[in-house]
Amino acid sequence: MGRNLSQSPVRDRHRSSHRGRDRDASPVREKQRSSRNNNKSPRKREMSRSPSPLPPPPPPARHRSSQKDRSPVEKERNSYRPRSLSPRTKRLRRAQDEKEGEKTRDGEIERNHEKKGSEKGGTRRGREGDREDYERNHGKGSDRGSRREREGEREVERNHRERGESEVGKEKRSGRDEIEGKSSSRGRRGGRSTSPLESDRRNRSKQRSRSPPSHSDRDRNEGFLAYVCRNDDDDNYDDSVAKMKAAEEALEAKKKQQPSFELSGKLAAETNRVRGVTLLFTEPPDAKKPNVRWRLYVFKGGEALNEAARTCILSKQWLDIWRNAMNIDFNENFFVKHHEPEENRKVQREAFINFARQFIANYSEEFVKTLALKCSKPGDFLDDMQNIIMFAISCNVKKLRLDFSDPTWREEETENHEAVFDLPLQAYESGQALESLSLFSCSFDASKFTNFSAIKSLSLGWIRISMGSILAILKSCPLLESLSLKKCWDLEYFDVSIPDLRLQSLVLDKCDFGDDWLSIEGPKFHYFEYSGKLGQFHLENQSALVEAKLDFGMQTEFEEVGVYLYDLLQELFAATTLTVCSVFLQIIPSGDEPMALQAPLNVRNLILKIALHSNEYWGIRFMIRSCPYLETLTIDIGPARIFADYQPPYPFIPEEFWSKNLHIETCVVSSLRVVNVKGFKGTINELYVLRYFLHFGRVMEELNLYVPNEPGENGENREFYMGQAQRVLEFHKASRNLSISVL
Repeated sequence: MGRNLSQSPVRDRHRSSHRGRDRDASPVREKQRSSRNNNKSPRKREMSRSPSPLPPPPPPARHRSSQKDRSPVEKERNSYRPRSLSPRTKRLRRAQDEKEGEKTRDGEIERNHEKKGSEKGGTRRGREGDREDYERNHGKGSDRGSRREREGEREVERNHRERGESEVGKEKRSGRDEIEGKSSSRGRRGGRSTSPLESDRRNRSKQRSRSPPSHSDRDRNEGFLAYVCRNDDDDNYDDSVAKMKAAEEALEAKKKQQPSFELSGKLAAETNRVRGVTLLFTEPPDAKKPNVRWRLYVFKGGEALNEAARTCILSKQWLDIWRNAMNIDFNENFFVKHHEPEENRKVQREAFINFARQFIANYSEEFVKTLALKCSKPGDFLDDMQNIIMFAISCNVKKLRLDFSDPTWREEETENHEAVFDLPLQAYESGQALESLSLFSCSFDASKFTNFSAIKSLSLGWIRISMGSILAILKSCPLLESLSLKKCWDLEYFDVSIPDLRLQSLVLDKCDFGDDWLSIEGPKFHYFEYSGKLGQFHLENQSALVEAKLDFGMQTEFEEVGVYLYDLLQELFAATTLTVCSVFLQIIPSGDEPMALQAPLNVRNLILKIALHSNEYWGIRFMIRSCPYLETLTIDIGPARIFADYQPPYPFIPEEFWSKNLHIETCVVSSLRVVNVKGFKGTINELYVLRYFLHFGRVMEELNLYVPNEPGENGENREFYMGQAQRVLEFHKASRNLSISVL
């Protein structure tokens, strides 16, 4: 077929390319081509039909979007476009069209990849054909800018293989922007004005010198596109499969889940807490349930606290745990019932001795911290008693307690009992490790206490002892810090004036003094307790005293000897905790100062063990006025000795004592914060006293009423006591921060 000479070769080649493109064009391209042709002005359409001696300008490198997709600004700009444009304007618009065409081409490629069931079937070969047609129709690589663009794409592809798919789009766009910027800047650098003829000639030369893209670049681009599409599809498929598998596994696990009846430990956690921390215990593998049926008991005061626990349902380790015990207590009260006949008690006591024998024979440890032995009839088992004591001494026992007193002996009785057992000689010779020694109804030789040089605590009870023996013990035990004498007799007096003694605690409990006179000059006590009859007390320089307890319950007659107690209180001025009894409160106002001490006490915590009888009213007021810094008042209501021949310092009406003609004490208004009432039964005297404290206690914070469970003398029960406690809640309260608790 001959070539028409009236037409330029460029136009023929351009038409042939359009014919080839029409055969392979997609519907999307047909729509875009039709819209582009419609957007041309009539003059341009006419020029394209008629031959021209001058070659027309080359088509833009990328197609333009349809009129429907253009923004209003672009529509306005195209509608008023002048007929002839300057070369500079053409170059700028050409660069802008290339940039928009690049974006449109990328969008078409992505849409073609996502399109399913297209003419090319979405296969790799079809995608390659689309890319070839697009590049052929839009003249990719037509100028140096396009060649640089291809080089930028190659570099982006190489970077993609190194960095991963997540950064491909970002780097590709940045590379294209850099290339386009260079091409636009190059156009600005050659910014001389040229005629339309020269610009057309330059464009024709560029079209003739254009070379088709190399096969290697095209194959690399096609492989990259196919790789991206394939990876996206594979990732979506893998995610779907993983979700399906996870759902199936969860469904199978739910079907296979069965109820569990094993121990969870939730119930045990409530009773197995120490300071808020749940203790965990893992039983060793060798701890099996034993075959021998033993029983475990918990005793306190000779009575079982809890029900017996059978060891056949417990761990095997419970059977042998006693063999490694460091604190041993041989107490006949666990075996002997003292209310039964003597024959039964003899058999039970024999069982107790047999148990002690077996324990000593099977004990495997070499060290014992504490050993306590209580037996009321040691004369029938003297050899066994000595063996137990020697066992303790051989194990370097630290604390040894030997009690051979009879439980039928009463502390309130005035009858004195002789000791029933003598301390063995071996105990004196090997007692260097002893730190605490308690001997009850056990006689000893005070001159042999020189070997007990490490003793810090000594308790003696139910024995005959002289003041000379006590002084010998104090000299032989230089480290002695605590001395307790209980129911000791044949004491003429008590006088301790040894200098440099380390004695810090002294307890004199119901001892029988020939002369009720007590004098202490040397040691500085931290704790002092006296229980017995009234007498004269001389405690010199007790500025380090912290707590003191005074109980004169053995006083049988009312005597106006308040001056003795007055002097005693003045010598106990440094104590911060003070406990007094009912006899003390009845006698203390009979002295020279019936209202209060001249020098106030330093007491912060006052404990009154009383019956809250009207005979105690003046003594209560005396103590409250003498303690201006009092913070806590505890009224412990219980049995007390009330003197029938009591004589108050001033006549008074008990019903009006706490409500009329009052002089409010300083501590009630300024410092008293807590009032505890133990044994509250709601008697009229109790209500009088509590109403007084609530009405004037401006800084009170707590009022605690402890209601007993035992029935009263007239058949009152706990419900009655609780009803009386409700009356206290209705009293007027001076403190806004007061909290009342009924326990």
